[in-house]
Amino acid sequence: MYVWGGLWAQLALLGALTWWKTGRTRWLALYILAAAAGLWTLYLFVTVLLVANLAFLVFWWRVRRPLPALGLWAAAQAAALLLFAPWLAYALPRMMSWSSAEP
Repeated sequence: MYVWGGLWAQLALLGALTWWKTGRTRWLALYILAAAAGLWTLYLFVTVLLVANLAFLVFWWRVRRPLPALGLWAAAQAAALLLFAPWLAYALPRMMSWSSAEP
């Protein structure tokens, strides 16, 4: 799962960075799919999304701060979370604790 997590992280960051540079939405779609796949693969993948969001905010602040880009980025985050939501709804009630020790 760690190898898959690394792959999804690279694809998500590649998609985000290329979208920031070119503005083509197909790269944003790659980000969304890779972010959702990363969350399905590894719960710690949320740190990759935090880094991507912090980097976006820095990028957005340094560039003219266009509101449409901010809205599109927020929509991409919501789309990735919506793709992850069914798994979260399935898994959370079945988790007794975060511990791996037997009861």
